[in-house]
Amino acid sequence: MKKFLKIITIGCLGIFSLFVIFLFILFYPVIFPDTPEEIERKKIEKKLGLKEEIEKKNIDDYITEFNIKPNHKNSKFNNLITEFNNQKNRLEFNDCEFSYNDKSFFLKDTPEQIIFVFGNPDKTRKTVTYRYPEGTIKCFDNSFSKGKLSFQIYDYPDKKNYGNVLWNEHYENTPFKELLKLDQKELKELQQKQLAKLKAKYGDSFIKVSDEIKFTYKALRIKPIFHRSKNSEKYSLTDLNIELTPYIHSGDPDVPYKIIMFRGIPYKTYTDMYDFLDLSSLTRKDLNYHRIYIYEKECFQSNNNLISTHIESKPYFETSGGGHLTWTGPYNPNKSLPIDYMNFSINSLDDLKRHEIKKAGLLD
Repeated sequence: MKKFLKIITIGCLGIFSLFVIFLFILFYPVIFPDTPEEIERKKIEKKLGLKEEIEKKNIDDYITEFNIKPNHKNSKFNNLITEFNNQKNRLEFNDCEFSYNDKSFFLKDTPEQIIFVFGNPDKTRKTVTYRYPEGTIKCFDNSFSKGKLSFQIYDYPDKKNYGNVLWNEHYENTPFKELLKLDQKELKELQQKQLAKLKAKYGDSFIKVSDEIKFTYKALRIKPIFHRSKNSEKYSLTDLNIELTPYIHSGDPDVPYKIIMFRGIPYKTYTDMYDFLDLSSLTRKDLNYHRIYIYEKECFQSNNNLISTHIESKPYFETSGGGHLTWTGPYNPNKSLPIDYMNFSINSLDDLKRHEIKKAGLLD
């Protein structure tokens, strides 16, 4: 009997010892917390490790697999196609080729090719960006179809979103000039003099980082953006955005089309995202919280470029009341809102890495 009790006692002590050790391990960080320096060191190590993982990625790590096909069995499909074909203005967005009223255009097209398809834009903005140690300098050249020209230089110190005006000139009632030239000689000379002062002030640390042109077509609500590479005088189409957000007061967007085609799928403006999915082979599982991100490289021979397609909508929240007394309730996953915009862009491997690093808050 004594031997049995001794075994039981030893067993209980062993279990108790293990329990004490477990509690010690569990509460060790509480009993002996890290110093602030140690906490900061671990944070830096974690950030560096994550950044290193991103830097090791290749283009295939970003590609998403979507086999997008129209759902011809949807009862609304044929009527929407007929309505689209009867429109005066027809926009189509396929994987590699886009078109407007049967005129094709592509990412990497020149501004002149886009003007051939859409005509002169309502507004043209050329932006040249320079970086200096404490911030950013941006030079803006704007031209408007009604004959207005403006040239500005803004300083964005400490990477702030709102800049300080360094120089600003406007001209009214100027004939619409041939794209890219904007060659008001006196204005350009004044702008170059201002830039020369900045270059003299900052020396070799004053670096040109980007050169882009943005078109605005108000009626169609599209904005093509062109970039010029460092080793070329040629601008090429790198981003195309079509705005579909309904206006606050009128509801349905006031555009000269009611339906656009996305890879053979008709989308009627102001139609909920879930209804759009039902017209295709896409499902709700393909959404990234009411958004669709598609990355693919079939359109380019380069192994370090791919096309990004981004379709954005907002989540649905129940509401009550109205006007200024509208209350927002809980999120409803069974309902959706209309698509806000579609964006198509060319992304290099470096662009993708930089975006992921920025999104993760890992920028230096």
